[in-house]
Amino acid sequence: MSTFQQQLLQAANEHLREFYRQLIAPIASHLEGAAHLIIAPHGFLHYLPFHALFDGERYLGDRFSISYTPSASVYYLCSTKNAPLSERALVLGVPDPSAPHILDEVEAVSSVLSNAEVFTGAEATLEVLREKGAQCRLVHIATHGSFRQDNPMFSSISLGNSQLSLFDLYQLDLPAELVTLSGCGTGLNVVVGGDELLGLVRGLLYAGAQGVLVTLWDVNDQSTAEFMKLFYEHLKTNPTRPRRCNMPRPRSARSTPTHTIGRRLCWWESTRRGVRQTKASVPPSSTRHCILVGQVCNLRRVGNPPGAG
Repeated sequence: MSTFQQQLLQAANEHLREFYRQLIAPIASHLEGAAHLIIAPHGFLHYLPFHALFDGERYLGDRFSISYTPSASVYYLCSTKNAPLSERALVLGVPDPSAPHILDEVEAVSSVLSNAEVFTGAEATLEVLREKGAQCRLVHIATHGSFRQDNPMFSSISLGNSQLSLFDLYQLDLPAELVTLSGCGTGLNVVVGGDELLGLVRGLLYAGAQGVLVTLWDVNDQSTAEFMKLFYEHLKTNPTRPRRCNMPRPRSARSTPTHTIGRRLCWWESTRRGVRQTKASVPPSSTRHCILVGQVCNLRRVGNPPGAG
């Protein structure tokens, strides 16, 4: 990787620059003065990390804090929910041979979230998530994720005693301000008719989560542990929620030259969806929010869950 580092970075930047030219440059004048972009993609653009788009000098995520939402209607629903008043946090970690640094991540995250309850291995069960998660403001799950392209309803993450699938998420009450699924491909979805998304993100939003931090592809668990510690440190010191998202990429990307590519990818794949702003965290009047909307779809917690028949 280090041998071809510059060539890989240049090739990636060329692709990202072309995406910027096609998608952002035509509306760049409308973004002047904005501090925060809320992006509702359409079709295959759901798979694109907009925050990594490159204008030739800077990445889009260096200019704006960026949030994603499956649709404008989902953003509205998330923005009207109330988070638990508790400052409690729940951290679950399920290591396996393919991800040996998960326990390092749990230790790093819990060192920042001093009020967190921590459960690892066989103790990190669905029952713990169901019982503890409903009263927590922050829920962090570090584990192995599995995305099922053929049947996204069976996409899942590993817990201590079972797999947590999209079906299971529909049965949970998880009204946290932020749920983090730190595992490979936890933010992947299948785009079906009407631009509807089927994947774990949908299940978490249906369960009541206001915001979700997920990954778009496979990640290195050691880089992820570093990233997550930086993220929660930044979260504690930034009262305005969108600014919490606009964080450690430059610092982590430059920390060790031989890991530049890997850590940039760690930044690119980490994406927040369904972000809510409380009254206390509304940015100053001098900042603007721009909402880039694709096609609107509905997600309502009534009747049968989407995709469940």
